[in-house]
Amino acid sequence: MKRLAPYCAPRDKRWVMALLGLTTAVEFFENSLFVFSSSHIQGGVDAGPQEFVLAVAAYACASMLVIMKQAWLAHRLGYRNFLGAALALFALGALASGFCNTPDQLILCRGIQGLGGGALFTSSRILINLMFSPKERGTAVRYFMIAIFSVSALAPALAGTWIENYSWRWVFWGVVPLAAVASLGCWLWLPVVVPKQQHGGEFTPLPLIAFGVGVISLQLALSEARFDFFAYPLHFALFVLLGVATLSWFTWHQYRHPSPVFVLRGLNNQVYLTGLGLYFIHYFLANFSNYLFPIYAERAQGVPVETAGWLNTFASVVSFLVILAYLRWASRFKQKKPLMLTGVFALAACSLAFSFMPPGMPLSAFFLPLIAKGLFGVLLVIPVAGLTYRELKAEQFAHGYRNKNLLRQWSGSLAQAVAAIMMQNRQAAVYDYYSGFANEFNPAFNHMIATLKAVFMHEGMPADEATRAALAQVAGVVDHQVLLIACNDLYRVLALLAVVSAGIIFAQRKLQ
Repeated sequence: MKRLAPYCAPRDKRWVMALLGLTTAVEFFENSLFVFSSSHIQGGVDAGPQEFVLAVAAYACASMLVIMKQAWLAHRLGYRNFLGAALALFALGALASGFCNTPDQLILCRGIQGLGGGALFTSSRILINLMFSPKERGTAVRYFMIAIFSVSALAPALAGTWIENYSWRWVFWGVVPLAAVASLGCWLWLPVVVPKQQHGGEFTPLPLIAFGVGVISLQLALSEARFDFFAYPLHFALFVLLGVATLSWFTWHQYRHPSPVFVLRGLNNQVYLTGLGLYFIHYFLANFSNYLFPIYAERAQGVPVETAGWLNTFASVVSFLVILAYLRWASRFKQKKPLMLTGVFALAACSLAFSFMPPGMPLSAFFLPLIAKGLFGVLLVIPVAGLTYRELKAEQFAHGYRNKNLLRQWSGSLAQAVAAIMMQNRQAAVYDYYSGFANEFNPAFNHMIATLKAVFMHEGMPADEATRAALAQVAGVVDHQVLLIACNDLYRVLALLAVVSAGIIFAQRKLQ
């Protein structure tokens, strides 16, 4: 891989290292804000779970399209123009998302934001190899990881504060200043001249269209599965077949194409492919957990949203401290597999602790499970990141990293979609169970309503108003209990997934 022409004086190198970390951290920061605030955003635009899944998919699909054309765009625009414009587009999409009032508007604006966000992680990491000598890359990667973990750690606390004191819209608007600073830094410090890279690909829109249709079709099938699988099985099957067929054709076309946008040839290394599988496990489990926790803490356990944000930030600070320790002492751990297993078992322990935690517990009860959650945030993905690319040739690194980030976007979108649909389905199932109790033919239910009605009438309410108040209070208790049980069940599912993942990590022999 060729290096870029000199871009700045040596004294500026650490500033550029920090800039590349900040550029990537902008997207991680926004994604953390979005995932933590998902239920508030969903309610703010009055979106159902299916519509919210499409908003998540719009960002992921747009990001993946840009990731596939990253080399083509970087070569033609130059990294300065490419990343500066991408950050500006990302900020514009975030600004517009904050003004959304309907699900359709949110889907469109998240797609715009994804077009900007898709360029950031891949380009910044590739630039480390292009702009710095092998001796300098270790320092650059440390800056890179520290920026990502430190900035992301603040996101849940800020999201909770903004929602509590202002509005869910600030979850989007709050990222704009950071994106603007990073964009200005790119215009000032990044190089314009970019040597031609191999496999930049031609601008052939048909494969990109096929890829987009395939991803969206499978997301639609997933979001509609509960309603269409039995009511309209043919409708559901057509979405699945369309998605599988178009993605299969896209993969076949790219494998045979002499200048593909999605490079597959030369990346069939077993270590690399195993690393991609473990990356998928991390991103899926992390996004599933991050979607579930704020709903569990705030709505099921009754923790104020601002406090829930600080609790989540506490787990992120644990991750940040662990990454600092890892960077300091990682060389002492020749075998990385025990660290990976510790990470997934920590997530399993965290999930089981939350699944059995009764309501009304003090905040101190959250600390140990959140420490375990913070350990998982580092101990799986960082060793995987250090081992996955070690057998790739220098000219293959960019293609390998690009494909990994495609996987990151897809697995994160899939995890949030699965969590949202499972939450809805489990709530519906539990509510159906409780509805058998809450009816006028149940003497215990009638006695409860009569008792509450008498209490409200004793406080001076008219009889009709007291009846309505009693029914509303019982309905609120039932809704809360339904949500708590659904969250507990999903945490048990997450614990099971973590244990299965531990078995996969233990069985594989390529990343030790």
